[in-house]
Amino acid sequence: MITLMVFAVLGLQEPTPAEDVEKQEVQELKDLWMKVIESCREEKRDELQAMIGAMEMTRDEMVKLFGEEKTAKVYPAYQETWKKQVKTEAVPDLMARRVRGGWNDVDVWCVNEAPEPPEEDRVVLNALADGAVRVYNVRLRRADKKEGLVLRGLIKTESGWKMSLKIGRVLAEQ
Repeated sequence: MITLMVFAVLGLQEPTPAEDVEKQEVQELKDLWMKVIESCREEKRDELQAMIGAMEMTRDEMVKLFGEEKTAKVYPAYQETWKKQVKTEAVPDLMARRVRGGWNDVDVWCVNEAPEPPEEDRVVLNALADGAVRVYNVRLRRADKKEGLVLRGLIKTESGWKMSLKIGRVLAEQ
């Protein structure tokens, strides 16, 4: 009740439950990727591999998000991309090199709210079976720089955060 009064006195609107969830998810992703950066800094290869490995989307998760037809088209390419880009020993080394190069900050934004999302993001949003699913991008960077490595298409599922990798590109090509 007090919160409503404060919002009314200040002429503000109370955050909606969806806004609250989005803020919470943004913070979860920021915390997760800061932990990834810290694992790199401390050279905890097994922990890093486990955290990133847990972001692989299963076929069932993909079906829930994109439907059977789209999953049948993109899942083989997703698995291949995941195998090449993530399930290698090179990932911990690459991440560690970037962290030693100064990565120490994370930006997170909800793609759904972008006025004009890039084509790859727009394709993923349009392909989702449930338009209420929020998709996020993450930028790993140095705190004193705006540019960095952008990881696109992070989606929260029942089992945690999942990376859609290049699903948008594969869907756009079809």
